[in-house]
Amino acid sequence: GKLRASGLIVNTKRDEDETSLTYNELPRGDFDEFEIQAERIKQKTYALDLDGEFDAGPGTLGLDLNWSRYKEDTKTSVDVGEEADFSDRELDEYVDLDIKDTEWGAGAFYKFKAGAADLKFGVDFLKKTRDGSEVEFDIDDGVVGDPDPAPGAVYTVEERRIDPYVRLTLEPNDMWTFDAGLRYETAKRDVTSDLGKVSKDSDELNPSLHATFKPTDVDQFRASVARTVRRPDFDLLAPYLAEEEPTDDDDLQGNPALDNETAWGLDVGYERRLGARGVVGINFFYRDIKDLIELVATSEVSSSGLGRVYEPRNVGSGKTWGVELDFSTPLDVVGLPNTGLFFNYTWLDSEVKDPFTGKNRPFTNQPSYVYNIGFVHTVPTWNASFGASLYDRDMGFETGLDE
Repeated sequence: GKLRASGLIVNTKRDEDETSLTYNELPRGDFDEFEIQAERIKQKTYALDLDGEFDAGPGTLGLDLNWSRYKEDTKTSVDVGEEADFSDRELDEYVDLDIKDTEWGAGAFYKFKAGAADLKFGVDFLKKTRDGSEVEFDIDDGVVGDPDPAPGAVYTVEERRIDPYVRLTLEPNDMWTFDAGLRYETAKRDVTSDLGKVSKDSDELNPSLHATFKPTDVDQFRASVARTVRRPDFDLLAPYLAEEEPTDDDDLQGNPALDNETAWGLDVGYERRLGARGVVGINFFYRDIKDLIELVATSEVSSSGLGRVYEPRNVGSGKTWGVELDFSTPLDVVGLPNTGLFFNYTWLDSEVKDPFTGKNRPFTNQPSYVYNIGFVHTVPTWNASFGASLYDRDMGFETGLDE
């Protein structure tokens, strides 16, 4: 058998400062006011993982135990004034964001081989919790006073999952491989704050089937169909109104009643190896989505007076499809084996019935294309590498509710 342990610690401190100057008219007229925002961000990530595999009868027994924690402490202050030299600078706002995410996971599986077939079955356990708060403090004569949290701004989220699964892999010959799986995902979620408790239970049966065909040593065809689950991010479940989200002028109202987003997906692709390290491929994909999660612009004006209040909602069923192109290769042919080029391009489209207009439209802010091109050069004597890349995407569109 074998036993493996790993861990990591990441500690990040970052300062973000923004100064906004306001003038009465355009082109630039008389100075009106200034606003200085200072964010002091501290983030820590810890993770531990222990896993092992042991001979047991005709097969192998596998065990896994993991723990991770993410902590964030962000303090934001806003100073304002009306003098161009900042001489009347005064504290106007102070907000303290405190997030602590903890995740416990455990799993066990058993696998064995019978002729051309490999069978694996097991179960995964997961518990995720968040203790979160975003508290604004009273300001008394330019001095930070007592905390004054908004409704729902001090909250907890807890999610518990038990996912049994089985997987069968068949290799009847050197050219064909089939992989079939079935996973039963059960989850219980509670979001608690001074506004009350919102609970959600879900049970999802997710089958999958993958096939790979290799007619030659350099050619490979792939096809797959699978049902997947996308769970809402905890930031979207937080039951309070977060200012300056998703943009500086807008606010975001969390929605603890969000349902999981589920999808049936179909993928068909081809890949060809170029020499020893190069590869080019194309993949076609289609997704049929239920309970699509989108940020919806409501009719409510944001706290800044310049934007809208957004809320994540399940807007109904939708579908998306597209084509992905990938290419990467070292420049051996021109005598640069340590330099590699890469390029990927995705064209995509989508359709969902707008819950307000009743008309079909693309997904919110989904582009029609995305591409990335670049190079990486390795210097073996320095044990270092450098490179550059160019990324671009088409514009996306969004709709909002006015009245």
